[in-house]
Amino acid sequence: MKALKKAGIIGGAVIGGVVGGAFSVIGAVSKVKVLDEIGASVIDSSITTGAIAGNLVSGTADVLAGKIIKKPKLVKRGKNDLRKSGGDIVDNFFENLAITLENGNEIIDGVKAKDRRRALAGTKTFFKMAAVGALTSGAMKISEEGVRSSKSQETHEEHDCNQETGLVSPETNDNKPNE
Repeated sequence: MKALKKAGIIGGAVIGGVVGGAFSVIGAVSKVKVLDEIGASVIDSSITTGAIAGNLVSGTADVLAGKIIKKPKLVKRGKNDLRKSGGDIVDNFFENLAITLENGNEIIDGVKAKDRRRALAGTKTFFKMAAVGALTSGAMKISEEGVRSSKSQETHEEHDCNQETGLVSPETNDNKPNE
């Protein structure tokens, strides 16, 4: 039932390409990096959801067909697909939970330290997660750019965010707006 798996991936890619592609194009044309990142995350999330759905459908079909025609290998293959899908769902959940907790800590630590870049980077990723969650259903894949503290290496996303908002000068880390 590889056709069902491929259909799930293709379906996810098509849906993600339409919705996420629109956001990516708008972000690229308007030079708003966050919109481009949301679009890319929507595409990734839709493909992941499609792959999981394809595995679930394929596994279910293999188990049912194997039971009907009495082929234990087909039943076993179907059960493996179902286990893999369940594992993928759990992995995705914990991956997103870790990103959520990390960004929550970034926001809290940034506010405590009066570090606007840290707080803004964490808030930006929360915004991306909410936007992707609203635009897709199922698994979410969010890029982790910009979730590191300003004490660690500065990412391009933080630099771009600072340039857009003018909150903190990236070179001096002072509270003067960028000019």
